[in-house]
Amino acid sequence: MDMPGNLIGADKDLTAQGNSRIMPNIFIFLFQLLQYDPNAKEKLHNLAITDYAYRRAAIERAIKTGALSRI
Repeated sequence: MDMPGNLIGADKDLTAQGNSRIMPNIFIFLFQLLQYDPNAKEKLHNLAITDYAYRRAAIERAIKTGALSRI
């Protein structure tokens, strides 16, 4: 299991069965992170911007190569 999964107590058997408690635990983790880390808001914002840019570049690359077409 990955480090974030360990932090939130994710159990692969439960997620495979569809009995996931991951989402509520992620929100609890994020609220605590924002409460105790004064720079968390900026860090999460930067993470979201980086992730968005990465996904946008991947989609644009897929469109250019023909792997994905515009509708």
